[in-house]
Amino acid sequence: MIVLGITTECDSGAAVVRDGRVLAAVNEERLTRMKLVVGFPRLAIREALRLANVEPGEIDAVVVASTSNRFVDQPEPFEGLFRNQYRGMSGLIKEIGAPIFAGFARELPALQRAYYALLAPSFARRRWAVRRILEHEFSLDCPVQFVDHHFAHVTSAYYTSGFNDALVVSLDGGGDRRSGLVYAWENGQPRYLYEAAAYDSLGNYYAYVTHLCGFKAHKHEGKITGLAAHGQPKYADLFDRFITLENGRFDNRGRAVFSGAIRKLQRALPPDWRREDLAASIQLHFERLASEFVGHWARQAGQTDVALAGGVFANVRVNEEVHARPEIDRVFVHPHMGDGGLCVGAAMAACVPGVLDRTMPHTPRSLEHVYLGSSLSDERIARALRRFELTPQPQDQTIEEQVADLLAEGHVVARAAGRMEYGPRALGNRSVLYQPTDPSVNHWLNDKLRRTEFMPFAPATLYDKRDLCFQ
Repeated sequence: MIVLGITTECDSGAAVVRDGRVLAAVNEERLTRMKLVVGFPRLAIREALRLANVEPGEIDAVVVASTSNRFVDQPEPFEGLFRNQYRGMSGLIKEIGAPIFAGFARELPALQRAYYALLAPSFARRRWAVRRILEHEFSLDCPVQFVDHHFAHVTSAYYTSGFNDALVVSLDGGGDRRSGLVYAWENGQPRYLYEAAAYDSLGNYYAYVTHLCGFKAHKHEGKITGLAAHGQPKYADLFDRFITLENGRFDNRGRAVFSGAIRKLQRALPPDWRREDLAASIQLHFERLASEFVGHWARQAGQTDVALAGGVFANVRVNEEVHARPEIDRVFVHPHMGDGGLCVGAAMAACVPGVLDRTMPHTPRSLEHVYLGSSLSDERIARALRRFELTPQPQDQTIEEQVADLLAEGHVVARAAGRMEYGPRALGNRSVLYQPTDPSVNHWLNDKLRRTEFMPFAPATLYDKRDLCFQ
């Protein structure tokens, strides 16, 4: 059985899965060269089909991530939570309605239902538009199914983990009215445990701090993680008044969302607050709550293996704290844990009985690798070189030997080889490389790459010295 999975949300993309094995996964941003692009992933669909060597007529079903989202036709770059979101009537409702409803959400749940009812027409238009494009532009006349945002996250984690029995957790800023979802898979069968409402979003509080520190929310959270190492968690206790965890359930004590939450946070901070200290504070609070949340549900489910997805688990320190918990043995994080991984999760949802009329067969196995994107042909490389008036140079050494020599001599090497990585991490095939012994590298190389000066680089270690550095 062959399934095409797509997501049209931030970092839209497409994946082709055959009988539970990922053949190709491509995000639209890699083809448009617009970071975290929003919109229907036409280029990604075509490229995923080409890479998988699959014709439209061979696709048995299309599964689309998210049931409650607005439709964006042509690709546009994502400029942050408080910049892209508020467009058209649905955007106006979110901008004005959500902060007003937030203060009464607990006492008057009918207000929340009314809020989503006002947005329902834009969600219905998306479902119609997606089906129409798939049929008219891609000749896909197979069944098209829409699945919940967080359900796609948990299926992306479980079906690529290789685990048979596991606790599976999704946590992010929000999607389809939720900010988290917890399942236990036992003997290959899913069992629902808990969901966190979008109103009680831990991920969004990290986004509010990202915005307060002058960065783009839901885009630059990694900068807060890097900045946190330069500050002191002076305001960690303050965040307990806004978002906390009680008996494994998140509680938005601040009774605020979006712009309303940002204003409340600003008023609660001292006039002389420093962004380094604010970053350190939310990071510490974030680590504690996220790890306690996963630990609680691992105990409830009686599982020691954990599979994770959702933007919260892009935070490497959170993952470290989760792995350190005594009730947890093994941790698997889906390699495209953010919304860009929803295309794989949507396709993998076909493995769950009842999602489609036919259930896709699946054998528990982890991803063999994450090199699932576009490859580089000699012709394409030569064409790119000619465009910049460059010519390839024949070498006596292998290219790997030459790269090693250049790195040892202190050169920066940009390496493009083989198929592109799936996910937000550069893993050698599309990577900037430099020797890790120069302590000044964070300043001058970040400057040349137009990155924030305090952002770290991934470490490089000689293979035969790996046991000295890693467990």
